[in-house]
Amino acid sequence: MDNTSPLHHITHCACQSCIAHNQAELNNLLAAVTASQVGTPTAYAGLTLAGILATTSHGSGDRTTSAIWDTLIEITWVDGTGKVHVSKPQDPEFKGMVGGIGVYGIMTEFLMQMTPPSYTTLITVRKSDKNMMQEINSLLQITPHILIFWRPDISSFKAYMLKPADKGAKIEMNATATLLPSIAGREKGAKAFALMSSTLQDDSDALNFLCPLQTEASLSSSWASVNGEGKWNVTGPTNNMQASECDDHCNWNDNEVFYGTAQDVEFTAEFDQLESWINDVKKVFKEDLFENGKTKYRCMGPGYLWIRFGAGYDGYTATNAGMKRPVFLQSTWLRSRAVPTYPMRYQFVVDLLEQLTLCKYKARPHWGKNHERTFTYPKCSVRAMYPKFNELLKLQSAHDPAKMFEPRLFKKVANNESFVLSPRCT
Repeated sequence: MDNTSPLHHITHCACQSCIAHNQAELNNLLAAVTASQVGTPTAYAGLTLAGILATTSHGSGDRTTSAIWDTLIEITWVDGTGKVHVSKPQDPEFKGMVGGIGVYGIMTEFLMQMTPPSYTTLITVRKSDKNMMQEINSLLQITPHILIFWRPDISSFKAYMLKPADKGAKIEMNATATLLPSIAGREKGAKAFALMSSTLQDDSDALNFLCPLQTEASLSSSWASVNGEGKWNVTGPTNNMQASECDDHCNWNDNEVFYGTAQDVEFTAEFDQLESWINDVKKVFKEDLFENGKTKYRCMGPGYLWIRFGAGYDGYTATNAGMKRPVFLQSTWLRSRAVPTYPMRYQFVVDLLEQLTLCKYKARPHWGKNHERTFTYPKCSVRAMYPKFNELLKLQSAHDPAKMFEPRLFKKVANNESFVLSPRCT
């Protein structure tokens, strides 16, 4: 691609490296590297490169490469005074960009290291969560690149595992990532979902019918497909297997089929906390959702808990900064946008898990996902979770003294401000 490409495009790929603009989407990058016969080791579909870096967004790789900063050679950026800089991974300014939510400059261009073309194998398994930590440790012996979807309300989880293809593996050249499937053309269900979302009675008869449908559907997604057919196990070109994007026809934003939205929060904790966290989650479901067996007919709505794995980073406010072996704990539940004034059924379970993870485990909230209340809970300071927070403030003072790039939420975190309801809210 030439240097006249629009801002959201990749300008040049050669010698296993690419120059990309800040608003380039990973889909554009994947297309460019594939055309140039090189590969990229990480991708996140339709998200922008700068947004991914600034919020510490990531893939899954236990103590190995799984994030965009692992691939960057240099960042070109402009500070609050208009000065242009080029920073490399060892520079303080580079480290501050990772999870720094852009508080002292705008990233304009990335130089990225690519890899030779390769093939990747997907292995999918479904497991009981009875001995979940033992199962996770066994799966990590197969590959460090694992994504787990967990439904504690049915004591089951699904693990998607990616690994380099073995020599002689059968290659499906048309294999593509479809973990986020398009629901275009499916039966219209937006009204039914809105009705279900606004009917909050604890009705055992209705839930005995709905719960098996909802819980199984949440764990039915295939990571990949071949010519439209979902595959649990398949080998395909690595660039095709990286990530998927459902665009305007995701089940959280298709207006006719679903008209939903995702209630999404994520936290970063240490791996040695994971077993205790899993046991606490099970306890919340047992005692609060199921009331120690009295309300076993209940279930959460469409969605799941995620578990992913990462590596520590020598940064300042990256969510994995200074960690030994981070794990990423995410909660995603689908809501209807047609009835925004209604809470999610059994919302108290999600709220309990959020507060538990933030306060007991001192897990760091994701800069691009979590609610403002999470960052401003007075009893559990997010700023205190980052020993090098002041290093980011020094960079801000040096490069953007007027604080023209400072987001409102960052200011609240820096000042340890408490959450305040907006006017006329109760």
